[in-house]
Amino acid sequence: EAGQNDKASQLLSQAIQLAQTIGDAYSKAGALAEIAGKYANTVQKDKVSQVLSQALQVAKTIGASFEGSGFISVPKAWGLAEVAGKYVEVGQYDNAIQIANTVENPFQKSWTLAGIAGKCTETGRKDKVSQVLSQALQTAKTIENANYKARALAEIGGKYAKAGQKVDDKAKKILQEIIRELE
Repeated sequence: EAGQNDKASQLLSQAIQLAQTIGDAYSKAGALAEIAGKYANTVQKDKVSQVLSQALQVAKTIGASFEGSGFISVPKAWGLAEVAGKYVEVGQYDNAIQIANTVENPFQKSWTLAGIAGKCTETGRKDKVSQVLSQALQTAKTIENANYKARALAEIGGKYAKAGQKVDDKAKKILQEIIRELE
C-alpha cells in the first residue's frame, strides 16, 4: 500500500506540473481542481487545500472571453463554480460559499451558487441545496439584463429539479417578483 501511495503522489505531482503549463486559465483551473480532488483519496490530504487554493487563484484570472457576443464572462463563473464544487466534494462547504461570495457580478455569482448547489446534490449534501439555491435566486433578482436574468433562472431552476427539491415559499416569492419585473 505504501508503494501505491508513493506512486499516486508521484503521478499527482507530475499532473500538477503539467497543469501549470496549460495556457488557458479556465482549463488550468479545472485541471488543478480535479487534481486536488484526487489528493483527497491519498495519504497526502494536506495537499487538497493547497492545490485547490492554486486552482482558485487561477480561476480568478479567467477573462471574459465571450464579451464580444454580449455574454459576460460565463467562463469565469464556470471556473469558479468548478473550483467551489471541488471544495464541496472534499467537505469544505464553507470555502465554496466564500468563493461564491467573492464574485461581484450578480449573473456570475448566481451561476456559481447554482454550481455549488449542483455539487451539494451530487455529494449528498442535500441539507445545503435549498439554502444555496435561495441565495442564488436572491442574487439573480438583482440582475438587470433580462437575458442574463432568464439564463440564471433557468440554471437555478435546473438545479432545483436535479435536487428533486420543491421551491420553498421564499424562493417562490422571489420568482414571482422577477416574473412581474419581466412582464
